[in-house]
Amino acid sequence: MPQLARLDGRLARSARTRRAVVDALLDLLGEGDLRPTAARIAERAGVSLRLVFHHFDDLEEIYSELADRQA
Repeated sequence: MPQLARLDGRLARSARTRRAVVDALLDLLGEGDLRPTAARIAERAGVSLRLVFHHFDDLEEIYSELADRQA
């Protein structure tokens, strides 16, 4: 059971990070930055650039998740 709890914690942390990255993109777009770089998104999300690309293959995937959320 402790291993399951640890896995659940990792999944929750992963979901929070993905949400923070997409939220950061939405914020930047809302502020008029219509082509934010991955570095700007990472900075706004409070995560490293490496972590952004750990969770997303490319910027298009972040935009796709944002579109899915908005739909």
